[in-house]
Amino acid sequence: MLENLPEAIDYQKSAIVCGFCVAETCRAFAPNELFQLKWPNDVLVGGKKICGILAQNVVRGMFSRGAIGIGINLNPPSQELPPDLTDKAIFLAEIITETVDISSFERTLLDKIRETHQAPISKAFARLLPQINSVLFRRGELSSLEIRGQSAQNRILLIEEDCSLAIEDSSGNELRVSIGEFL
Repeated sequence: MLENLPEAIDYQKSAIVCGFCVAETCRAFAPNELFQLKWPNDVLVGGKKICGILAQNVVRGMFSRGAIGIGINLNPPSQELPPDLTDKAIFLAEIITETVDISSFERTLLDKIRETHQAPISKAFARLLPQINSVLFRRGELSSLEIRGQSAQNRILLIEEDCSLAIEDSSGNELRVSIGEFL
């Protein structure tokens, strides 16, 4: 019976693809900048966060509902950011040194998302995975991975087709992680 159901939406793949679409859209506004994906859900430029993505879904029986929230720092607020955020966050307007036209950015981003989601998300994800991995933040570098309060140095290798992150631990063992945060 389940084989007759259409492909279930994979929100994790959709979130990563949406992050890639954000990076591509930002690149259209600032072509000389490198926008990178920080696994699993951020977009960075110059090591600072420009976008965060949250994907959630609820499955009840045969029904699945979900949402993907995309928060992008386009134009700075009228009041100054707290000092602890100025080292961590950046606005697109700071990069291009002019106010970002929100409607134009939104149109460009939504067109990019529609374009990538024409095929089932698993096919779009597989097609984009080499490009996604080419802009993976700290790829090939040692980074501290925190899982449930425990931290260890690991080398970031790439995002796999199942959305897990391939890493190499300090002993040279290749591992896959599905949860955690790189600091």
